[in-house]
Amino acid sequence: MNKGTQVLEKIPERLPPYSQEAEIAVLGAMLIDKDVVPVVLDSLTKEDFYIDANAIIFDVIRDMYLNNITIDFITLTEQLRKKKLLDRIGGAGYITSLVDMVTSSANVEYYINVVKEKSLLRSLIKVSALVIEESYSNSKSAQELLNYASEQIFKLAKEQYKTGYFIQIRQAVDETMQKIEKILKKPQEAGVVPTGFKKLDEILAGGLQKSNFVIIAGRPGMGKTSFAMNIAANVAINKKIPVAVLSLEMTATELVLRLLCSRAKEDSNRVRKGIMTKEQWVKLTTHAGIISEAPIYIDDSPDLNILELRTRTRRLFYELQNKGQQLGLVIIDYIQRMHGLNPRDTRQQEIADISNAIKSLAKELEIPVIGVSQLSRKPEEKDRDKRPRLSDLRESGALEQDADVVMFIYQPDKKSSSKEEDESKVVETRLYIAKNRNGPTYEIPMLFVKEYTTFAEIELSEESE
Repeated sequence: MNKGTQVLEKIPERLPPYSQEAEIAVLGAMLIDKDVVPVVLDSLTKEDFYIDANAIIFDVIRDMYLNNITIDFITLTEQLRKKKLLDRIGGAGYITSLVDMVTSSANVEYYINVVKEKSLLRSLIKVSALVIEESYSNSKSAQELLNYASEQIFKLAKEQYKTGYFIQIRQAVDETMQKIEKILKKPQEAGVVPTGFKKLDEILAGGLQKSNFVIIAGRPGMGKTSFAMNIAANVAINKKIPVAVLSLEMTATELVLRLLCSRAKEDSNRVRKGIMTKEQWVKLTTHAGIISEAPIYIDDSPDLNILELRTRTRRLFYELQNKGQQLGLVIIDYIQRMHGLNPRDTRQQEIADISNAIKSLAKELEIPVIGVSQLSRKPEEKDRDKRPRLSDLRESGALEQDADVVMFIYQPDKKSSSKEEDESKVVETRLYIAKNRNGPTYEIPMLFVKEYTTFAEIELSEESE
């Protein structure tokens, strides 16, 4: 028997974390100070108390409060007797001890926090114990158990930040004005991440909205990855907002080369071949220094499943949070390269699971997530408008359903794949916002500068719009 197994077998014999003193202090404060009762009820639940007698007393006090019954030693004893619970908690003597042991309610918030802390530790133990039990039973895969544990721990973490107190309207006004000021200075602090493209931000009510799942789709060669990385650069370099890029198709080096040439306005093909002047090298070096300081985090794992997407992104989210930073945007390039957890699923079901996982991630972390997507071959068929449709999203209608915003990149005048056209340095392109859950659909004319892998909006007069 190895050491790990011995430790696991001893877990059930160990006493879970709790503080009898803190539980008694909280209940005693509720009995001697009526003003404390709503504070405690708003902060704790019956399940936060480990000692059964204390949980029962808390529950009865809660019922008394809801029914406007005066709460003190005598009334509590009577209510417990009516409910035939007095003997179960140790008789009237136990209630007397609660009152005798607490002389003041001054430190009740401290004791509330102790009770909550111990309750959280017990919840973590419960999650861990279930994972251990399921691991031994072999009833679930390791991936499923990791996903369950991750979700439960994330849920516990979010519960810790819940508050429910009333505030005086002056405080709300102050906070509102501060929020407006932040929007003017840093829109991302209000949950909006500007893309850096003026017209696009206008259509999207300021930029990418928090919790939104945004799809950038197009046929090969339309510049989907380039456009996504243009947004990443605008967000991270210009606005200093942390961005996570999960690149399943290109390596981190390839992405950085594109980004570097885009910012330096140098031909990426010439740079790949090592054809450049000394001045161009100096310019690249200068921009390399700027980019290296940008809060862009790249994961270039070629095979990524939905569990790895969520766990890795959550980990980065909390690592940044611990440093006082806020992850502002996640980019996945591209969706069809991802995998689900069940190898027996059809590809359509797998894409549906991936789509749902991306949407859930955006909602959980309350940040926008961009998914780059391929299209089916329908737009290439004869007698069809070149502009893509929502039904062209490849392999699953779930993408269309789950996405809050769907943007298509296409070239309206592309009639062939001639070498001359493919080598054209500047291509007229359209960004078609085909779905916008909270705003209008719209088509934005753009130029795709291939040599720099850069997009630019074409300014239109009000008359032409």
